[in-house]
Amino acid sequence: QSDAAQLAAYAEAAQLRRGRALVAAASSDVHTALDRQRVEQPDRWRDERGRAATPERYGAGDAEAARLAGTAIHQLLERWDGDPGSLDAVHSTLRAEVSGLVASSPAEATLARFDALVERLRGSDTARHFAALQGHIVARELPVILPGEDEGSAGPTGAWTGSIDLVHTDGDGWVVVDYKSDAVAEAELEERAAVYRPQLERYGRALQGALGLPDAPRLELWFLHLDRRVTL
Repeated sequence: QSDAAQLAAYAEAAQLRRGRALVAAASSDVHTALDRQRVEQPDRWRDERGRAATPERYGAGDAEAARLAGTAIHQLLERWDGDPGSLDAVHSTLRAEVSGLVASSPAEATLARFDALVERLRGSDTARHFAALQGHIVARELPVILPGEDEGSAGPTGAWTGSIDLVHTDGDGWVVVDYKSDAVAEAELEERAAVYRPQLERYGRALQGALGLPDAPRLELWFLHLDRRVTL
């Protein structure tokens, strides 16, 4: 009886392992949790004007526009040197690229969201902080890979992969930064940051392991829409 029970346990463990991915994006489970929240609590998601993204005016096209606008603002922060005088040129170049790549249906909404994010960035505390970091930036959009998780986890068996938006030094320490374009409300900021924590922790472990850092890097989320930097 005990042998049969043990074999059954092994079979169940093997079945669970087969169901896990070999490789997964470091943000994959985070996005799953956010997609679930977007469906179950749509009033907690907002458009580029900060209005609640209710089902009546927030559909699949709007979600795609938000994703594409987020990608565009990430590219802007990858190319921009932090000089306020050069922001318009980078914005204009990327706007033209977005217009050429996005299908006609979500293009207007994508550009509206992108423009709104750039305007919020202009003259913000986040932009001033970003400009001050220019002499301390080590990498932007840094590809990383991290070993998969142990048995009993739902994570990948092989590896987590991803790109760190920004790596910079701060004195003797290192800092991992991830940009977020969510139109999150101040009251929901702490809860939203907690959802993103696993992704940032994976990035931190990847950087620490790759560089052999004695201490874990500081983890920061930059919520661009709200102009808030959150340390985890």
